[in-house]
Amino acid sequence: MFKLSVCKRKKAAGYLYGLPGNIGYCINLQPGEYSRQELEQMVYEVKTREVGNSYGKEKTYQDYNFYFEDAIGNKRDDVIVQSSNAVTEIPVGEEIAVDLNGEGVQTVKYVLKTEEDETGMMKDVQVSEFTIDGKDFTKRLSDLGIFMDSPGTDCFYIVDLDASDSFKEVALFDNGPSDDPVTYFIRYQSGDIRLVGSVTDNPVSDTCHFQNDGSGQGEVIAAFRLSILQTWYAEGYWKLNGAGNLVFEQQTVYYPIGENKASLLCELPVYTTPDREGEFFTAEPGKVTFIATDNKNWVQLETEDGRQGWFYIDNYDTIADIGKSAQEVFGSLIVAD
Repeated sequence: MFKLSVCKRKKAAGYLYGLPGNIGYCINLQPGEYSRQELEQMVYEVKTREVGNSYGKEKTYQDYNFYFEDAIGNKRDDVIVQSSNAVTEIPVGEEIAVDLNGEGVQTVKYVLKTEEDETGMMKDVQVSEFTIDGKDFTKRLSDLGIFMDSPGTDCFYIVDLDASDSFKEVALFDNGPSDDPVTYFIRYQSGDIRLVGSVTDNPVSDTCHFQNDGSGQGEVIAAFRLSILQTWYAEGYWKLNGAGNLVFEQQTVYYPIGENKASLLCELPVYTTPDREGEFFTAEPGKVTFIATDNKNWVQLETEDGRQGWFYIDNYDTIADIGKSAQEVFGSLIVAD
């Protein structure tokens, strides 16, 4: 079954569908979402073929094959057409072609150089080539504050942060110096690159999501590392601002990812609201779960019997009301550098 939907301003304007045997022609077009400009850049060839059927009578078909051409008229099979909310994965070392800025198709290539020790273990990975449209931007990365300490060696990515503009972004993933992941989003604009922003997650992880409704307020929801008590993570929100930069949006309360259980080792005053002048109860030793934090001073916990309350922290891990460190008060905390 062939299906084609024609849209205008994000709304369906027309449809074409049917079986080739009924409509008499086939349209060979790579599945995806195409802008008007992308369609206008395509060329097509028409082939006529006669096909027999069970009735013993041949039927004539018109095959329309759509594709992109390079500068000298050769067919290009490497052009990627991306769904507006998708993340397209490109193997490191491969050259691909995609329209990054609404001005036509550009080639993108990202290559890494690896060094191994005497045992064959990888000891160092560096970016050896990052080119767009034949221009080498490898050294430009550090000028923009993009420092690839431990680059992801599998893929780089094409994303569309804002479906309302003509840009698609190149995303480069780095594992960070101490397993602190970061993804950089890069735009190709006026013959140069610029850093749109970054998030502290892998773009294809289960905790990273792209919210793009075409409103011009593209949003990325991704894991980020919390700053108090222990090594744990919550959902963070990054949004494109009016200048086209992806900025982190501070939240009043953050809800940690996964189960964050610990053992309370001593009695602890716990406030019913995050207010040290407010009412409190004393939590007894036992199992607790951390369920929220303001990522500044307050952490909310739930006791085994279902009571919830807040405790106050100074200087990352000092439990202020009893003057002990978090590791003296709670067992099974996760503390990583």
